[in-house]
Amino acid sequence: MTKKSNTMPQTMEAALLAWQKNKPTVPKKGKAQYGAYSKLEDVMLVCDKAEEFGLIYYQENNFEVHDGLIVEFIVTHMIHEPSGKERISRTLVKVKDITNPQAMGSGITYAKRYGLQAMFGLASDDDGNDAAGSASANKRSNRTKNTGDF
Repeated sequence: MTKKSNTMPQTMEAALLAWQKNKPTVPKKGKAQYGAYSKLEDVMLVCDKAEEFGLIYYQENNFEVHDGLIVEFIVTHMIHEPSGKERISRTLVKVKDITNPQAMGSGITYAKRYGLQAMFGLASDDDGNDAAGSASANKRSNRTKNTGDF
C-alpha cells in the first residue's frame, strides 16, 4: 500500500477522526449459542485498514500479581506513525478456570478482540440492535419521551 505523505493526518487525533469518518464496522461471522459475534481475525482485518491513516497497533499478554493472585490482561498499543504518539489500554482476561488451557485461550482471544474494538472505536454489524433488541430500544425511547426528566 502506497501512502501519500501530503494526505496523511499529522496528529493521532486527526488520524482517528479521519478513520472514524469511514464508519468502520466488523462483520459478525462467528457463531455461538447466544448468537453471532465478530471473530478476532475479522477485527484485525478492519484495524489493519487504519494504516492508511498512519495508525498501527500491536497487542501483548501481560500479568500482575495482586495479593498472591495472578491477574492476566492484554495490552493493546496504538501508534500514530507520523507523530510517534502512542495510546495504550489494558483488557482483563477473565476465565472461570485458569487451569483449563482451552478456557484461557478463549479468554485471551476475547480480551484481544474487545481490546482492539475499544481502542479503534469499532462496532460489530448491528451491535446496538442486537444488544438492546428492538422492543427494549422502543421501551427506552418511549420512557424517555414520556418522563420529560432529561
